[in-house]
Amino acid sequence: MRNLNNSDLFRVMKIIRKTGFKNKIKNLDLPKDEKGNVLLSDMEYYIVLLMEVIEGAPEAEEEIFKFLGDIAGVSAKKMKEDEFDLLLQVIEHLKGQEKLVAFLEQAFKSAN
Repeated sequence: MRNLNNSDLFRVMKIIRKTGFKNKIKNLDLPKDEKGNVLLSDMEYYIVLLMEVIEGAPEAEEEIFKFLGDIAGVSAKKMKEDEFDLLLQVIEHLKGQEKLVAFLEQAFKSAN
């Protein structure tokens, strides 16, 4: 498994653009209090975002499998045909990248 780097941001941005994820985030109808503060915990918010990603993923299926396969060091075909073993390994690997996690946390906070 390889770590993500700055050049991967461009691949991710292409996937985000293709799935329409950015517009979906902008148009989320989240519960808010009278001051406009979102009434979701961080975990609940991340789950909502994850569900939006999953919903849009079929629009960029090939790009996603190429990207995940590149991280795992396998072909997109192998990644696509895997029975979740590689996907779970990639997810665990990405969760362990402190710089990536810090970057995502900052990005999501900025989006609020």
